[in-house]
Amino acid sequence: MFFAKDFIETAEGLIFAVVAQGLEEGKALCFLRYVSEPSGWEKVATEQANHLLQQQYPEYLHYSPVLDARLHAVAVNRIVKHHQPKQRLQQLIQATGRDGVAAASPSATLRRALPGAVAAAVEADLIRLCQLFQQHGLDLADIGVTGSLLVGVQNQASDIDLVCYGRDVFHRCRAITGKLIEQGYLHDLNDQDWRQSFERRSCELSFDEYVWHERRKCNKAVINGRKFDLNFIDHGADSKSSRYQKCGVMTLQCRVVDDTHAFDYPAEFKIDHAEIESIVSFTATYTGQAISGEMVEVSGVLEKSELGVKRIVVGSSREAHGEYIKVIKNVGWVSDSVTQHFPDFSAVIFDMDGLVLDTESTYSIAWQQAANAMGHDFSEDFCLSLSGLHYKAIELRLIDYCGADFNLPLFNRLSGDYWRDHVNVHGIKIKHGFTGLLELLNLQKIPYCLATNSLAANALECLELAGIKAVFSIVVSRDQVQHGKPEPDIFLKAAELMQVDISRCLVVEDSHAGIVAASRAGAVSVFIPSLASVDPLTVELCDLMVGDLAQLANAIRA
Repeated sequence: MFFAKDFIETAEGLIFAVVAQGLEEGKALCFLRYVSEPSGWEKVATEQANHLLQQQYPEYLHYSPVLDARLHAVAVNRIVKHHQPKQRLQQLIQATGRDGVAAASPSATLRRALPGAVAAAVEADLIRLCQLFQQHGLDLADIGVTGSLLVGVQNQASDIDLVCYGRDVFHRCRAITGKLIEQGYLHDLNDQDWRQSFERRSCELSFDEYVWHERRKCNKAVINGRKFDLNFIDHGADSKSSRYQKCGVMTLQCRVVDDTHAFDYPAEFKIDHAEIESIVSFTATYTGQAISGEMVEVSGVLEKSELGVKRIVVGSSREAHGEYIKVIKNVGWVSDSVTQHFPDFSAVIFDMDGLVLDTESTYSIAWQQAANAMGHDFSEDFCLSLSGLHYKAIELRLIDYCGADFNLPLFNRLSGDYWRDHVNVHGIKIKHGFTGLLELLNLQKIPYCLATNSLAANALECLELAGIKAVFSIVVSRDQVQHGKPEPDIFLKAAELMQVDISRCLVVEDSHAGIVAASRAGAVSVFIPSLASVDPLTVELCDLMVGDLAQLANAIRA
């Protein structure tokens, strides 16, 4: 059986990536990815691949009557090797020692066992990633590795492409990835990583739109400076499909009503439309692109099946020029039911760091400078992993990261000095949309306050440096309650001081700890993703998710 993400090799020295389950007319549907040259395997782009096949191997060009699309296909009797992700990963695991990923030093073992230090380094990062997943309860028999690692042609710049076989396995991997980022064992992509990823995609979104959509999917992260992706294959799916006929291009705005198959291949989004049943994407960029309840704009090719079922296809060709899916209104209940109505509330409680104020970048700079002065190297990703934690939790993470002999008092003093030096010169920026939202709340006479995991002195200093200290008549800080977030104490205290029942309070947060605290308090929680990757558990737990404070204002106004 052939699945998407498998690779197949022919006697002519061609390696194709399989793109569909099963066979069509006795052929595996695929695209040419690597060509054997005297210098080794060379990766080829789509146009280059098409030209090569047209000139030398036209028998591998294929028109699919099922998909009504032109792609590549290889007859089973022309395949000399079937590269399968699960088998390849198990081979690499076994190469680390008889105990698999539990081997004491996988990196050293790989360097001894495999030719080429570069290839071994990439494989060592893969094995370390598998260790982390396994330690969080994942059965490694349910995952595989594809891409360059599958066929052993990885180089120093290679990413790691994991394949998760089964929907539950995939979503478990996403959740584990979010937790590992939160714990600092994995890291979110930095600006350069996102820029490189965006440029490789050549998609129709702007860079900011691309990053916003990708961050919340929690299927990408960085291990040891190397990016990895999580891919989903439904190995139990029926490979039979209806035949579709193209009816022309169209652009449509609609509401997603079912995102169950959002990460499948192809991805499918059921929509609320009188004539069109769904959006289907054959382009990886748009998998997981929208959540049930969100309004999207889609541009693609309208197709109609033999039974009259209509769908819009994104990725109707390999290049997919002009085709896209993007969220245009991401306000919706993240629960079993989806409503277009904003919840009723009487007061608003704001978090501070990363939500009202852009303090995360200033803290990262100060932490990095203090660490360097003490002989340590803190990556930006590690610093971002501390976002949203109260100071005691940060100190525990520092000890875990640097060792039990790490001088916390010195670090706290140095980082405080470096932070003040930085903000005295550069100030602290207010997050986009806050001013407009505040005007709306004042206009509607809705009370609001600030509730932060920071200490009172630090919070007031930040507000003053940002020029909004007078905005909040009530500021509840970590040192005013017994327990900080994720416990509910801070929000319960805030509601008490505003004399509003907590169930009538709208808590606006950008961190997982904050959403947990709001949920435990019994408030209505609004999640606005900030710098760190979105944890799927946060999305499941929050009541609403919006892109920024401006979108929240629009939702309240509507």
